[in-house]
Amino acid sequence: MHEVRVTAPKGMGADVARIALAAGVPSVSVYDVYTHGPNETKEIVSAEVATPVATKFIDALVNSPQYDPERMAVTERTLLAILEHGHRDEITQPMIWSPAAVFETLWQNSHITPAFLARCIIAPAILAYGMLHSSVILIVIALLFTQFLQPILAVSFGFWAGDGKLVRQGALAFMLSTIAAVAAAALVGLLAGGPIVFNDFKPVLVSLLISSGIGVVAGTSSADDVGRNYLVAVAAAAQYAIYPTWFGLSIVIGLPDVQTIWTRAGTFLLNVVSISTVALITYILLGMRRSDLQRYLGKK
Repeated sequence: MHEVRVTAPKGMGADVARIALAAGVPSVSVYDVYTHGPNETKEIVSAEVATPVATKFIDALVNSPQYDPERMAVTERTLLAILEHGHRDEITQPMIWSPAAVFETLWQNSHITPAFLARCIIAPAILAYGMLHSSVILIVIALLFTQFLQPILAVSFGFWAGDGKLVRQGALAFMLSTIAAVAAAALVGLLAGGPIVFNDFKPVLVSLLISSGIGVVAGTSSADDVGRNYLVAVAAAAQYAIYPTWFGLSIVIGLPDVQTIWTRAGTFLLNVVSISTVALITYILLGMRRSDLQRYLGKK
């Protein structure tokens, strides 16, 4: 259940409302607001509807001649409940989010903030200690808040949207989280010592199949209401975080033979490529049209 709110120039509220009604929105509110800064009166069009209807409304608006990203602002909010008369099965439908909502969410989760940095350092440190002692509980706890999945999804979605800034931001966040994982694990290895008891590394083909499955779930989980609990990040993090953490520990405790090093480095890269590629394909199959994203970004 979502609220879609469109802030439009004075006089355009009625046009936006007609687009909403044509898209299946049962009722629309239009009211004036005074915007300080530009010091002008604007109109807000608000609709509180089920997620599928919200998606249709945004898609119709973005593809209409009236849409102007320079003069309009579109926001989409998750609602806990809509307390009005209606069919609960229709109002609560957890369908696919609009491409704009997915785009904004991936941008938000790729910013490098103090919380992001804390997760990049503390999660791999706990994971490293868990790997030293093969502690399943510590490993799972660490994987719960590692910061790997969202930046990779941002790279995939940014590439599809044609937004170089999101691609660069996602890639920067991913590289930073990888470097932080290696450094944190090396510090833990230096303080705690070895050996590394954990050795549950899957064969390359098995890892590829697992990563492909994770890519499908990751793509769908970041695009609809039911999947947006991010617990899938635990499975994805196992394909990402284990390898740089192992490398960090091995640098301090002792590296194995060259073949093992190359195999694990190659598996790590394969996981990154497979999850990001399959997630991108999943986004496309879910109907995330590139043309809609281009118009949303104000590109011709």
